[in-house]
Amino acid sequence: MLAPEAEGGASRRRMTRGFLYVRKPPEEGGERSPFVRGVLAVPSVKHLDQVFLRSRDLPMALCLQILRALLSARNPGAAGCQFDANFEDHSVFLLELASRVMLWNEHRAQEIFPMFQSHLVTILQNVKTCRVAPYLLERTLVTVLRACIHLFDNVKLRPLLFSTLELLTNIPNFIMRHISDRLGCGMAIILRGAYTFFETEEEWNLVAVLLDTAAQYAPGRIFIFDSVGSCIEHEQHMLSLPEKEGGYTSQLGAIGGQVLTSLLIKFLNGTYEQDFSFALPATRCLEILQHLQSTTQNREVAGTPHLDEDKFKEIVTSLHAVCLSPPADDREGADLCALEAFARYILAADLSALSPSTLFWLVDAVLLRPPPVAAEAGRVRFMEILGRILLAAVPDLCRHREYWDALTDVMQRAAGVVGENLRSRRDGNVFASTVQVATNLSNVMCLPGFDEEVGFGRWA
Repeated sequence: MLAPEAEGGASRRRMTRGFLYVRKPPEEGGERSPFVRGVLAVPSVKHLDQVFLRSRDLPMALCLQILRALLSARNPGAAGCQFDANFEDHSVFLLELASRVMLWNEHRAQEIFPMFQSHLVTILQNVKTCRVAPYLLERTLVTVLRACIHLFDNVKLRPLLFSTLELLTNIPNFIMRHISDRLGCGMAIILRGAYTFFETEEEWNLVAVLLDTAAQYAPGRIFIFDSVGSCIEHEQHMLSLPEKEGGYTSQLGAIGGQVLTSLLIKFLNGTYEQDFSFALPATRCLEILQHLQSTTQNREVAGTPHLDEDKFKEIVTSLHAVCLSPPADDREGADLCALEAFARYILAADLSALSPSTLFWLVDAVLLRPPPVAAEAGRVRFMEILGRILLAAVPDLCRHREYWDALTDVMQRAAGVVGENLRSRRDGNVFASTVQVATNLSNVMCLPGFDEEVGFGRWA
């Protein structure tokens, strides 16, 4: 219970880069170290938890003395420290005992944790630990995450907790790939349970780095996606509360929303090892999150909410890429789901909040690059979106002569897409939909007052 290796922790170890990161368990032909055999041979070790439970009633000075004794017995930062054969086993065991003392005294953690945290910093900052005691490094990471899970509600300890979490970003990748599931699980619990405590941009950026690090590798990826989805689900539930129960106040905030959006985009476009297995649920989560963010802005800010054009481009580009991607087993249905999310996101956007350059980018780089004619559903949807965007954007843009050349190019290219669609099968959905959209577009553009008699609409 107290020694991770005695519980089978060794069975999770791996061989990495020339040194024995993990030893084989006995059932695989390995043998336990003398230390573990000794621990398992002591019957009274099972009762140690009761000793630490009773430490809650000890005077503070005596409790600190116990903690100091446990931490200093195998301190990798001590002068003249020798990493002998049993050093790692002893260190892990004593670290576990010390963590139990600290957690059993959670009610006075403000006095105890600083001493415990300094020991964690010593391990994480010791370069030699990475080379000769990677298992100690792993258990230290787990201990840091466990402490944050239990203590994040303590306002005075949060600066120490964040500074300790920041040290986890320095763990080498060749070790992190083997323990990404531990980091992912811990950060998932922290994100879901404590995201309401993240206040500054620096805090959210640190959390984003750790979430992204865990998601880089398959074992930790599922934990990160589940935690992001859980946060969005909680925000959606809060939005559904009636006004009499407090209405809705976003717990994520703008910065938190941006962090989750960036993560979802990476899940959507296969940034993590070209893994598209999360593309379908990520599309739905992204759409819900954008709706929540816009709803929050409308409730909190009078008038038209600000639209982040860079984020708008990033989301549209990612959804557009999925719409155009060929079907694959690991993302079955993602293209159609992305297509609908793509349509809803663009049509719900406040185009008046977009600059002319972004509007031209939307039409030229996205809508005029539709799926092939053979992909009927995508082609039809793109044509519908193109027609509605042109009707909304052209009247304002054509009033300014500096945009006429760009508008002329856009309309000529749009006519080319229409012509390509009309040359498809006359009995197909693409032909019928294009006739309908093009006729409606022409009729509206010819109406008096469409462009305040500039004449561009009639020409188009």
